[in-house]
Amino acid sequence: MGSSADRPPQKTRRKRGSKTRSSKRSSRVSSSCTARTGRGDTPAPANGHVAFFLFSALLVVATMTNFALHSYLPDHISSSSSTGDNGDGSSSDVENEVQSGLRGGGANSIRRNTGNAEGGASAELNPMNRDQRPIDQLAANADAAQIPNDRHQKHREGVQTNDGKNEDDQSEILRVLRQAGISVDDATLATLPKWSDITSMYGPEPIIYGLDTCHKFQTMQDPADAFIGPAGIFNTGTNLLAELLSANCAIPAKKQRGRGPGMRWQVPWGKHNPVKTFRLHNVARAEKDRIDQRAVLPVVTTKDPYGWFGSMCRHQYAAQWSHRGHCPNLVLDDAERRMGGRDNGKDGGVPVRVAFGTTQQNITHHGSLAGLWNDWYGDYYEITDYPRLIVRFEDIMISPKEVVSKVCECGGGELKDPNNFIMKADSAKGSVGAHKGASGLVSALTRYGDPKKRVEGMTGADLDYARQHLRSDLMEAFGYSHPPKL
Repeated sequence: MGSSADRPPQKTRRKRGSKTRSSKRSSRVSSSCTARTGRGDTPAPANGHVAFFLFSALLVVATMTNFALHSYLPDHISSSSSTGDNGDGSSSDVENEVQSGLRGGGANSIRRNTGNAEGGASAELNPMNRDQRPIDQLAANADAAQIPNDRHQKHREGVQTNDGKNEDDQSEILRVLRQAGISVDDATLATLPKWSDITSMYGPEPIIYGLDTCHKFQTMQDPADAFIGPAGIFNTGTNLLAELLSANCAIPAKKQRGRGPGMRWQVPWGKHNPVKTFRLHNVARAEKDRIDQRAVLPVVTTKDPYGWFGSMCRHQYAAQWSHRGHCPNLVLDDAERRMGGRDNGKDGGVPVRVAFGTTQQNITHHGSLAGLWNDWYGDYYEITDYPRLIVRFEDIMISPKEVVSKVCECGGGELKDPNNFIMKADSAKGSVGAHKGASGLVSALTRYGDPKKRVEGMTGADLDYARQHLRSDLMEAFGYSHPPKL
């Protein structure tokens, strides 16, 4: 054992221990009394109580902030999730973003309508509120905003974006391109025509001539023997129509007998050949199967003659006429005359020669390019003893599903998948030979939707000649009009 000096004093240890126990008892009694009476000094709260107090305070602050935002910020920020028409003719936020934001040069200049019924004023959004979604996603949301899905829904009036243009001038063009799977950026959008320009030239809905003959075609032979085949003079979209039909249409009766869908690349007598002299008398060289030509529904593509003149200048195929000075050169100008050009000796037009075959009897002569358009389509237009349809290239380009659906039904067919219509964004012609440089969908919309490009290259004399000599019955039946006089 060590000395007593090595051990702590027992008396002192007992006093400290006694004092500690007494302090604990006193604390418990004081706490108990405070809990019972509500009086006395408040003890320090536990950690759980502190967290609960802080959370409650934050919740109160957040609620007050949210109330302030909804009460005092502009309506268009608090309701930016809404879509569709606002009920008073004003554009929804999504529609305005598609219309004015895409044209305005990107996110930094996007503006939205505040919904002010009197002034229609716009306020630039805070950068935190600007929509940074891709253009094709914004355009997809425009569908939810009840933008027309079909061209036959009439042009709505009075709905304008902040730049003053009608919303359909953008939404319908975007719809056409989206259906073809084409992404649109600001640079591309800037080159496209206005929808109002397109409808001013071609009307608000497709025109298909000859639908009254569909029942006759469906009952004149066994449906399993029927075919659908495109026809049309050069540069009128026959290849595009053939690809759309092949991708989307089939005749059920034929498929049930294992005879394929029934879509042909062309009519068996040759798609470009004049129908009066070639049908039932000729088999095109590309045709491998000898079929009954009477069992084929001809679907004839035509094009606005003014736009077609320009197409012939770019790709003349088998047509020959003097156009060294300018094109289309319906009428000789002074330069052409100095170079030895001659007119047709009848109405002043520049004559056209077309070699549809190698023999002399397959060469046709026409008073002018306008005369060629008249003669070729006049033959199909005047048919009364068998069914045929005539469709417009412009409608195939703008409303392909509607056109193909009606053509397919007329021939006894049906769409392979009504919910998944297959589009063709690129030119169906290819890139070699006479087809080199043929238009894809974007360039076609740009060219054929622009009223100025419609008459590109034509002189005042050309325009006057076209007005006087294009057949008025064909122009009316196909829904084409003459451009305004210069």
